[in-house]
Order: sequence, then structure tokens, then C-alpha cells
Amino acid sequence: MGLMALMPLTLTAQHDNSLNAFSPFTFYGLGDILPVGTASTQSMGGVGVAYWTPYEVNLVNPAAYSQIPRQSGVLSMGASGKGVQLSTNQAKTFENTFNLNNFGFMLPLGRGVGFALSLNPYSGVGYRSLIEETNTDIMTDVGSVIYNYTGEGGVTRAKVGIGAQLFKGFSLGADLIAYMGNISRYSYQTITAVDGNSYRAISEANREEVADISFDVGFQYQIWRTTRQVLTVGATYQPDATLNNRHIRQVYDKTTGDSIFYAARREEAILPQKVATGVYYQTQKFGAALDYSYQDWSNAYRFAAEDRVTMKESQALNFGMHYTPNRTDIRRALNRWTYRAGFRYADLNIMKDGVAMNEMALTFGVGIPLRSDNYSEISIGLEVGQRGKTGFTPSGLPMVKEQFFKLSIGVSIFDTNWFVKMKYY
Repeated sequence: MGLMALMPLTLTAQHDNSLNAFSPFTFYGLGDILPVGTASTQSMGGVGVAYWTPYEVNLVNPAAYSQIPRQSGVLSMGASGKGVQLSTNQAKTFENTFNLNNFGFMLPLGRGVGFALSLNPYSGVGYRSLIEETNTDIMTDVGSVIYNYTGEGGVTRAKVGIGAQLFKGFSLGADLIAYMGNISRYSYQTITAVDGNSYRAISEANREEVADISFDVGFQYQIWRTTRQVLTVGATYQPDATLNNRHIRQVYDKTTGDSIFYAARREEAILPQKVATGVYYQTQKFGAALDYSYQDWSNAYRFAAEDRVTMKESQALNFGMHYTPNRTDIRRALNRWTYRAGFRYADLNIMKDGVAMNEMALTFGVGIPLRSDNYSEISIGLEVGQRGKTGFTPSGLPMVKEQFFKLSIGVSIFDTNWFVKMKYY
């Protein structure tokens, strides 16, 4: 049974909002590769390659760390809740999840040199599906057979990096990245016999323990700058990383609990290289950014031929903009707010039965200053989108469409007095 065959007849509700993803698209590999960014940048379509600000941790390009002023510090954190409606031609269901999006801290090491560390979810697995047997021979000879599939877990990414301004307008940065996490997948059968016989129901549990180290690099260059406008270009590169997975597989009798098979082995999963470029235009009140990224997953995983699942290239386009009417207006609070909007489009990295899928979303948000005299703020964002589609593949397998909305909230605390020695008189 494969990705689009997960819910051909019955959609069931998991209602476990501890998961950071719920989707049949997470059935394979590392699951759903989650968007990276703070609540504010996700409200702008997830941009970040060329985007820079001294008042927030950039989770996409380490070159932006160089922008933090001396004797200051930035602390960013955020969370989100997501609702997903899953649909086939035969059924619908609604799920919801909760996710801690990010934690980041940035401080200066010297003039034009910044240090940052961050923690954010990289991928998520979450699904529960029931598939009813439709083979008439099995239904006649055995009875009703229902196949149950569940999965949960994910991979977390921790980064520590440095960004430095090498000369005026040009910054270079690098991150050391640690991947760690657990993914568990279960399958079993529920058999209701028609002849009174007892049939052995087999259960299988698979657990992957992921842990490995990688890195990324990036640059940003202000190719045009005046007193009122700045145009920045940027790029990031992350090389291939071979994740070291410990795979534990156990097969047992669901009725008696007796173990039938157990094996633990080391496996390698390829995290393919990723290239991204971007451009960012900014004035005192307005800013707009555009990113493009590419990643080839063709050799990352191999699946059984009967699943009819293949990995492929993935591409993404992100666009976002922000507008602040008057940050120094002490009389009208709404003029100090930052208003954000954007969109994102992506070709997904998986195909089922030769059918490619995509994802698209619109994003909106506001940044509310915590005080009128600094740049600390609370960010609230909303994302609405969909991926996949209903219908059938060329060989008749049902396809799944997801329609989702996500509410994000984050806080970014910027202070210029973190490293100032107090004097008392």
C-alpha cells in the first residue's frame, strides 16, 4: 500500500495535536520537510535567503548574522497550530497539530561579526489510515480484512553559526548543523472471519533513529544602497549529507504478542544538496523579497517496486513583502505595526504512480511592537493553502488533497543593553 492508497475507503481521525505533522504525504522517507523561518518570515511566504534585519534571527542564511549591532542581543521563538482537511473522492476528515517552530539566539562577537544558535523541526511524520480489503477472493474465503497504518515522529535540526561582513555590503556565513530524531511506523491487520476460523494477525513496527552532522554556507551582498533604499542578493548552499540511521524492525503476532522477527541495523539515508538564491528590496517603510530553491531527492531513498513510489527533484518559489507606516509614530499604535503578506509554491519531492504533486499557500501577518522605543515585537501569522488533488492515478489508485490553514505566533526580543555594564551613583 502506498502514499495515495492510504485512504481509499475510510479516513480516520487521530486528533493527536502533539504531532508536528499530519498527512498521508509523510508515509515515506523523513516525512514532511517543514518550512523554515520565524513567524514573521513565514508570514512573508517563507523568504530568507537575501532577507536581513538586525532585529531578528535569520534561520535560512547565516550571512545575515553579521547585521547584529554591537552590545545588543536577539532572542526569537515561535509556535504554530495547523488544521488540515484531507479529501479523496470517497471521504473527508479534519486533523489538527501543534508545533514549536523555532528557537533562536543571536549576539555580536565584534564589529560586523555575529554568532547565532537555533533549534527548529526539520521534518515531521504523522498519519493514521485504515484500508479495507477489496479482493473478492479474500473477502469470500477469509472475511473482512482491514489494514491499519500509523506513523509519528520527526527530525529536529540544531544549528550554530557565524556570519561576518568581509567588506562593505558583503557578508559571508556558515552553520554547523546537527540532525536528530526518531520516526516510528506501525502496521497491522484486523480480521473478521466469515467461517468461524481464527486467523493470525501480523503486526510490524519500524523505528528509525536519526543522528548526524552537516553544514551550510551563505552570502548576502548589497549590490545597490542609498540613504533610503537597499537592494540585496543572496545565496545558500548545503552539500549532500549522509544521515546515519539505526533502523529497528520487529514483526510479531498481534493476538499473542509473540515475536516473529527482530532486526536492528545501520542504514544510510541521503539528504541531498540544496541550493537557494534570493533578492530583497527594502526602503524605510517597505520591503519585498523573492527566493528560489532546488533540491534533487532522486537518489535519497529507494522503495519497493509494488509501492510505485519514486523520489524526484523539488523546487520552491517564495515571495513576501512587509510594510510599516511609521515606526516612530507615538500617537497611533497601528502605524507602528508591520503588515506582512506573501505566497509560496513548491513541487513536492515524491511521485506516486508517475503523478507529480505540488503545494501552494498564501500568507498574511502582523508584527506588533512590544514597546514604542525598540524593535522587539510579537508576530502573528496566518497561512492558507493546499497540496495534492483528488481523483485517480493512471492505474486507478485514489489520490489525496490537503487543504490547510496554519496560525503562527512568535516573539522576537531585541535589546541594545544586554552587554552594557551598569553604573550606580
